[in-house]
Formats: sequence, structure tokens, C-alpha cells
Amino acid sequence: MNKYLLSVLCFYCSITVAQDTYHTELIQFLETEFMIEDPQFVLNDNEVQNLNDNYIYGSVSKSNVAATDQDFTLMSEISVSRAGQDQWDSGMGWRNKTSIKQGDVVLVSFWGRNGSTETEIFAFGEDGSTFEKEYYSNLSLTPDWTRYFISFEASKDYAAGRAVVGFHVASRVQDFKIAGFTVFNYGDNYDIEDIPSSFGLNYDGSSADAEWRSGAADRIEMLRKSDVTISVVDGSGKPISGAEVSIEMQSHHFGFGSAFVTCRFPGNDCFDQTYIDKVTDLDGQGHGFNVGVTENALKWDGWEEEWIGSPEETVSAVEWLDQEGIEMRGHTLIWPGFTNLPDDISANRNNLSYIRTRLDERIEEMIEHPVLSTLIKEWDVLNEITTNRDLENSFRNDPNFSSGRELYPEIFQNIRNRDPEVKLYINDFIVLSGGGSGSSTVNRYKTFLDEVNASDQSIDGIGFQCHIGSVPTSINKIYDTFTEFHDRYGVPIKITEYDINDAVDEEVQADYMSDFLTIIFSHPAVEAFIMWGFWDGNHWKGNAPMFYENWDLKPSGQAFIDKVFNEWWTNETLNSDNNGTVAFRPFKGKHVVTVSI
Repeated sequence: MNKYLLSVLCFYCSITVAQDTYHTELIQFLETEFMIEDPQFVLNDNEVQNLNDNYIYGSVSKSNVAATDQDFTLMSEISVSRAGQDQWDSGMGWRNKTSIKQGDVVLVSFWGRNGSTETEIFAFGEDGSTFEKEYYSNLSLTPDWTRYFISFEASKDYAAGRAVVGFHVASRVQDFKIAGFTVFNYGDNYDIEDIPSSFGLNYDGSSADAEWRSGAADRIEMLRKSDVTISVVDGSGKPISGAEVSIEMQSHHFGFGSAFVTCRFPGNDCFDQTYIDKVTDLDGQGHGFNVGVTENALKWDGWEEEWIGSPEETVSAVEWLDQEGIEMRGHTLIWPGFTNLPDDISANRNNLSYIRTRLDERIEEMIEHPVLSTLIKEWDVLNEITTNRDLENSFRNDPNFSSGRELYPEIFQNIRNRDPEVKLYINDFIVLSGGGSGSSTVNRYKTFLDEVNASDQSIDGIGFQCHIGSVPTSINKIYDTFTEFHDRYGVPIKITEYDINDAVDEEVQADYMSDFLTIIFSHPAVEAFIMWGFWDGNHWKGNAPMFYENWDLKPSGQAFIDKVFNEWWTNETLNSDNNGTVAFRPFKGKHVVTVSI
């Protein structure tokens, strides 16, 4: 950590800091999403003081560093250099600044992500003298920033300084990051069931009699089905009554798919017959995905550095998927953070001519590729522009630009000059992943979308990453968010990257899968649902929605099958009436009609 940042933090240590934006937006979020308000601060009301009041012990080192483009502005980088005999041999914690009374409902909130391949920390709340626990929870942090909530009802009175909350971290040598740690006391104004918990069994909209359900069912009936009338006549055109007419669905018009690992496909390095069998037959009845995306193989540096195999192998996988009737998206053309671009881009960050040439070469190679251009008609052109701003910052030095984001319409224009028909999406995680970011971050995203849309190169669609956090995002918020964005931009919406935090109980994961699918299938703007991997054996978090590593079906996988291939699937047989007609109302998609006389 640099000396300047240290001096800034120490300077703030010596003064009183008012409630900061992080805490203000968190309180607003809790009011909006969970209808709980007016908490008392158990710790401080700002990030700086909470970071500095934290203590560590054992084989732990901590560095407080600035964070950019997140809900929080500071984070602690934690390193555990030696495993202990017990997990509590090393740790970190905070003591309560204000008293807590027996029966008070208390909420602990923080963000975390791993720094090493595997992490295991134990979140605790306890009496600092007797070590009697209020809660004790095992967490395996993931590669993405995830917000956690832990709630408890105090079992006793705690004077200021008596209660301790924190983490035991000595179970292994590991690195991880913690940010935004804070604690709210809601007193006796709410029941514990009203307070969010990453280890709870409910989410907003989960109840069987939730109001949203009837409206969703009505919209699905209206939006996702269509009237079909079949006339049965003989060779002279005379109606045939009593004929048996069957309609059997083959695939949905709505997209249901996954990200795929291209080396798993025939002829490639890590070919897996079971993997590709499941792609086309998820339920043992021959029903599979109808849309998809490559997970990493088409990313710029993934393509050039051959992360998953050669470009030829990637193209071969895309061809195989297309032949199986799976419509593929392109992900992602430009991911504008230096860590997500080829190394030479960062090395030439001040050479705008060089970067423009590389951008042009990238666009030409992908959009005019002799095979991909015929199979991929939709690209995530820009990925995560709200938090990946390196290209923007470099191009701020262009004398013809002011913000640097003028580059984005330029990229769109370049693509459309090469292929006017390809659909251009912007894809981001900040609105719904992990429960959603703070209002200032979301508003920044809207501003960036507005800028592109106000140019002569408006977007064709919006991709919503939905890496659902440890407290599943409100079903009502999902619907309202899509409505807001569709009203604002008037373009199709696709869920491009769905998965859920493994801190969520498996049965809750299944319930949420069912409810999530229902609410998006009922929304007129949504055209596809794509999970970010379907098998634990190839999943960035090790917690895919469909299958365990041994290929056993998960509860959430069964929920997917129950909705997509059972409840929303048309297999029906009727007899023609005296006019030789049969009327069906099938789900939209491809069907085979069979007539038996």
C-alpha cells in the first residue's frame, strides 16, 4: 500500500466523519427491498472509521486500500500466512460502539471475495468475554464481490464494547478481501423473519400466495402461447371429423440456454461425451438447450491466447452447436478493463492510434470471420463498462473526446459498417447480480447507456448478468427492473449469466430457479435465459444450476426441467369436430403435428 493512501486513512482517523454514501445507500436499499428502516449504528456510520477500528490477531496481515467503481470505496486485503490448529487461532473483529439489548434484532452486512483459489472463513458474533455465540457461519468466498447479510436476535444485553463480530480465518493459508463491514440494530421494531439473511430460507416473493404469481401466470398465457387451428380434409377438400390430431413440441421460441466450454466438444482437447450429451438431452427425454454462448473462448485475450483451445477448435464447437439447433451468442467483443484485454493494450495505454488499430483488427476478425459471421448474429459488444473503465480513461486524452466514452458509439459504428444485421448488446452485472449495486453505481450505468443510445448508434439489446447473491434478489425487483429498462430503452432484454451463491440452501436455490424463470418468462421484454454454466465440473463458482460434478441432477436442475419441459411444454391430442377442425393453444416454438384417421 502506498504511503499517500496510508496518510489519508490516518488523517481521517483523527477526525469525525459524517455518515457516508455507502451507508446511506445501504440503508436505502434495505428500506426499498425489505421495508426495514431507521436502524441504529452498532459500529461507525462510515467506512474509514470501521476499517480503522478493526483488529486482527494471529497469522493475519491486513492492508486497507482504495476500491473503485464499487458500492464501497475502501477494502481490506487479508492474508493468512499459516493455518492454525483451530480456525479461531487467527482472526479479525469489531467491538460494538453502542449497546445492544436482549431481543434486539441486529443485522451484520459486508462484502467479500476470495483472493486465493479456495477460502474458508467463519463469520461469528459473540460475547467478547464468555465467547458465547450469537451466530457462527462457515463461508467459502467466491471470485466475484458478494454482499452477505447475517441477522440475529440478541440473546442478552451487551454494553458498549462487550459484543464482538468478525471472522475466524485460521483453517487454511489463504487470501481474501472484505469491504463495507457494518452492523445495524433494528431494536424490537421488527421480527427476525423481516431481516435479510444469507442463510435464511426466504426471499421477497417466495411465499406460495405472493401477489405476483397470478399476474405472471396470466401474462405467460397471453405472451408465450398462440392459437393454432388445424383443418383436416380429404383429397377432395371435404372435412374429416373424428380424426386424431396430436401436436408435439420440439423446442421453445423463448431462449433457454447456457454458457458452454468449447474444449468439451467433439475433436477438441478436453472432449467429454457426457457433457455434450447433456447439452441436447437435459431430462432424459431428448429436451435440451436451444440457445447458448461460449464462456471464455471468444473473449479477446481468450481467443488470441487460446485459453480453451485454438480458434479452429472454438469455431468447430460453435458449428457443432449450430448443427444441433442451438443459436449461439457472441461473448464478448470488448471488455474494456486492461486486466480483461490482451496485455499489449495495457502496455500501449497512451498510444491511442495503436489501440484503435487493435480494436479495428479485433472487430474485423470476429464480425467478418468466414464461419462465425454466418452463425453468430448477436454480440455482447461491451461488457461491464460501469466498472471496467480503462479504455474510457485512455481515450479521455483524445482531443476530439471529452469523457472518453465517445469511443463506444465509434465501436458500434465500426461493427455496423461491417455487418448491418448483427445485433449489438451491452452486458453488465451491476443492476441485479449480488442483489444489485447502490443507486449511484446503477445511475452511472444508465448514464453510460443513455450516452450510447443518444448517439446515432443506439443499442439493440441489454444483457443482464444475474449472478444471484447470498440473499436472492427480490422477485418483484426483477420484474420492476426489466420494466424500467425496457420503458427507458425500448430494446429486448436477455438474462445472459445466471447462477446463484452456494451459501443459499439448495432447496431455496430450486425454489428461486422456479420463481425466477416464471417472472422472466412472464415479462414481455425478456427473450432468453442463459445460465453461466450448467455443470459443477465446469463452473467458475463450482455451483452450477443443473448438475453436480458426478452428473446427478440438482434440485434447481429439476426445477428448470419442471418449468421448461413440463409445465411450459405442449403435448396434446384432440379429435377434429364436424367441420374437420381442431383448435390448440400451444406454447410458442417448433412443433410436430400428426394426424391419424
